[in-house]
Amino acid sequence: MPNKSPSQFVSELLEKLAGTSRHVAFLLGAGTSKAIGLPDVPELGKRVGEGIASRDKALGETYDKILGERKNIEGALSWIRSIASVLHGSTASNFQGIDAETSATLNKEICGQIARIVSQDPSEGFQVHRSFAGWLGRSEHRLPVEVFTLNYDLLVERGLELAGVPYFDGFAGVFEGRFRTDLVDSAESGATGRLEVPPGWVRVWKLHGSISWRIKYPQGTSGGNAYISRVGSPLPPESDQEMLAIYPSEEKYQESRRLPFTTLFDRFRRSLAVSESLTIISGYSFLDQDVNEIIFDAVERFPRSEVVALFFSDVPELVVDRAKNSPNLSVAGAKLAVLSGQTREWQPEEIDRCFWKGGEFRLGDFRCLVETLVGGREPSEPGTTTDAS
Repeated sequence: MPNKSPSQFVSELLEKLAGTSRHVAFLLGAGTSKAIGLPDVPELGKRVGEGIASRDKALGETYDKILGERKNIEGALSWIRSIASVLHGSTASNFQGIDAETSATLNKEICGQIARIVSQDPSEGFQVHRSFAGWLGRSEHRLPVEVFTLNYDLLVERGLELAGVPYFDGFAGVFEGRFRTDLVDSAESGATGRLEVPPGWVRVWKLHGSISWRIKYPQGTSGGNAYISRVGSPLPPESDQEMLAIYPSEEKYQESRRLPFTTLFDRFRRSLAVSESLTIISGYSFLDQDVNEIIFDAVERFPRSEVVALFFSDVPELVVDRAKNSPNLSVAGAKLAVLSGQTREWQPEEIDRCFWKGGEFRLGDFRCLVETLVGGREPSEPGTTTDAS
């Protein structure tokens, strides 16, 4: 097994990012938020259960049972929504002991607890994301840099605003922003005579929704014509006529409610298809089958597009196997990498740096990735994180 110099890997990556003709994109998972103090998926699931139990002990016990069976909070949320879908219009009073009212209450409680938890300021502050935003704002790539995130929190948006970098997230408006599919597509448009997002703006695409997204019902109804709106507050909705719009599942939303998710996932597919593109993945552990399929399909179908996946610890076997058969998928973990289809161990370096510490490669720590991007000036010493989404 040939060795690879950590410094050489980092140098090559930075050289690729320096080319302004490339299309550059990032995919951020929960590990990037965990890096500065927000909970990862397992911890979030636990804290949500504690919050529900503090309000309703019996409901908390029901949630804990589902969470244990479904492994994580996203699996639990999908299952609860599936129950609601099965019981809707059915003559059955319950499904596996859960009735329609309980499933609806659990859905709302889970979303509300998530909003309360991830809207809190992180223990490490916003400096890492502000530095990341500063790098994004200084980039001079011909095509706009795109940031795809699976996180519900507002760290990327807060960082961009603190750094004074303009961005577009698909919504137009402040108090109740409406989703604009035409503006999402304008990143590729060369048409004239139409409204387009300015080329210097960073694109931020939240594939799993956000704590600032709400499902709205016109005229106070609870039925059809529901739509998703981005509001000005991350606080959990108190009205029974509102629901947090996070983590799209198999629930059969009306088309208008599915629109942001389907459009943004399609945007992710098309981003990966751009020739000579470079997509950097950080903080994502490849546990989402839908996201995995898009990535793996892209590296197979578009050999001139490159994906670099960075892991804080070990690289999942699934990703190792794919990378061995896809030279344009590079993966780098703490102990080894797969580059150009070959498994490589890291060549030890004598001097510790943010990306090489304690005999392990640490570029999978989002703090270190940002420090490397901005030239080592900030942020400070990298903390401990995980690939957590």
